[in-house]
Amino acid sequence: MTKKALKIFTDALEEQKHWLNAMASEGWRLVQVNQCIYMFEACRPGQFLYKIEFAAGQSKQQLEEFKDQLDRFQIKYFTQGLEIGKISLGSKRWRPRPSELLIMEKRNDGSPFPDSTTRGEELQYYSKMRSTFSVAAVLLALAFFLGSPSTLSMITDIFEQGIVDWRIFYKITLLVLLMPVCLMIVKYTGKMRKHRQPVIR
Repeated sequence: MTKKALKIFTDALEEQKHWLNAMASEGWRLVQVNQCIYMFEACRPGQFLYKIEFAAGQSKQQLEEFKDQLDRFQIKYFTQGLEIGKISLGSKRWRPRPSELLIMEKRNDGSPFPDSTTRGEELQYYSKMRSTFSVAAVLLALAFFLGSPSTLSMITDIFEQGIVDWRIFYKITLLVLLMPVCLMIVKYTGKMRKHRQPVIR
């Protein structure tokens, strides 16, 4: 028995890991992933565990060596690309650095996952995500405050003349979209501060 799911995460590391482990605890094993589309097959509940590593920052050779290590430990992995920082111009596509995740799967036998991601690489991921949401916030804010007619003039028309311009609903939509985007900026800023704290051993 198989199951397909469409899932979009604002945090592709922690949120996705918790979700995949929750699916496994319910008896669903990941067999294929294509961006935000996931395919599962039935398994024994709790039979598998998942962990996700951010591979950007590693050289191609380092990444291949880590994948070889996973093969030696008989740990299955899926490569999931991130579209962060990708620039397209016609048929030409350019990405400054490789941005991909490794979704690792192992049997729940008590042994640990191999560790490749450093704190610096996780910090790099959170920084990229914060930058992405920051750009979105700036664009939404500019559309809200500078779009014609101005938000202030429409509010003035409502209270002074009782005229409701239908474009006020467009402004409200922008504001509604802006609020969760700002929350994501705060979230990733907090994660970055946490990762910058020294590790006490």
